[in-house]
Amino acid sequence: MALRSLRKAFRRLQLVKVGLLEGVMGRFLSGWPISEIPENQHLLLSIREHLVALFNTRRGSLGHLDDYGLPDISEVCDKMPGSIAELQKAIRETIVKYEPRIKQVQVVEHEEADENSTAFSVSFNIFAQIVDGPPAYFRARFSTLSPTQVNNLLRRQSTTPRI
Repeated sequence: MALRSLRKAFRRLQLVKVGLLEGVMGRFLSGWPISEIPENQHLLLSIREHLVALFNTRRGSLGHLDDYGLPDISEVCDKMPGSIAELQKAIRETIVKYEPRIKQVQVVEHEEADENSTAFSVSFNIFAQIVDGPPAYFRARFSTLSPTQVNNLLRRQSTTPRI
């Protein structure tokens, strides 16, 4: 019985192009059932949710993958201003290593004016090409007060790097 369930989950995984865990569970990491999401959005949603998990994992917190994740954002804040470039580089390198469904990854700082906030925050636009698929555009917002958020962008948005 368990073998049959695994085979069924594997077939579903192959058909909808979602992550292994999502295919086995039948739902995305956010809890959305795969069956409730239009099939043409499965891959992009799966990639976005993996980026959320990847960016919210602190580097060194997984014993078997010590370089999985990113540095603690509060450490980045303490080492300003040069640490923004270091975080940008770490984001790109981590995506290239741990998200094989996208290639040609570019990470560009997105300047946001949030003068009312007392917390440190920084955003990056992520431009990539889905392997055997269309371009993908994301915006990741890192903050000292909340988990990292990743949103899909409908199109590539130009950004001026902060000087």
